[in-house]
Amino acid sequence: MKHGRGRDNDGDMSNSENSIVVEAVAAWFRFYVTPFDEKIAELLCDDAIRLCSIGISETEITGYLIRTHVGSAFSIGNAPSSSARH
Repeated sequence: MKHGRGRDNDGDMSNSENSIVVEAVAAWFRFYVTPFDEKIAELLCDDAIRLCSIGISETEITGYLIRTHVGSAFSIGNAPSSSARH
């Protein structure tokens, strides 16, 4: 039995929600011509999942990610610092 928009009893994402999140995050990387980075993708996914869970469309999520997490500034700001590696 589903609860809310595409959620199953455990609160896991449905296949359609998963697809929306993956496509929105991939669109961000394509838009900014940025090589895939797992840490950046995780941060983008967190926002995309939150928005998807309240019924926001893929197009709106993609636009939000692109407007809110601006390319190289976002990726540099989220790169591990030398102190984080120690």
